[in-house]
Order: sequence, then C-alpha cells, then structure tokens
Amino acid sequence: MSDGSIELTPPRGAAVYSGKVTSLSGGNIGATLSDGHGDQITVTLALQIAQDGQTVARISIQPVSSEETGETGATSETGEQGEAA
Repeated sequence: MSDGSIELTPPRGAAVYSGKVTSLSGGNIGATLSDGHGDQITVTLALQIAQDGQTVARISIQPVSSEETGETGATSETGEQGEAA
C-alpha cells in the first residue's frame, strides 16, 4: 500500500472528517483529517494480532491546532476475535 484515504463519521450528525493516510508502518496507520469547516484532527490506529487470533486496536484522535488549546484527545481500545487477513 503506497497511499490511502480515511473517513471518520462522528455520531449525532456531526460533520464527516476525511483525509489521507500520512504514515503506515506494520500495524500502525496515521492520518490527518479535516471536516471541511476548518477543524482538523490526527488519527493513529495501532493493530496487534496475537497468535491465538485475538485482535486489539488502539485508536487515538487528537485535535490539530496552531495554538495551545488545553484539549485532550480521545483514545479507544477494542478487542475482537478474528483472523489476520
């Protein structure tokens, strides 16, 4: 994979964020997204697949700002049974 795009749809009708993958290394994917109204976020996805088939995904979402906003991003972790593709 040499490039890609990503889309994030927030709940409750908020503006959709879309953008390009900016980094890819093993199970780590990074992207910068914009909502079309001037708000930008960075998204980092880290995937790990254990020998027993357990898949763990960590998602980090951080605001992009030219000023210190004092805001914190969101991090989510999910674990699912599955097979590597």
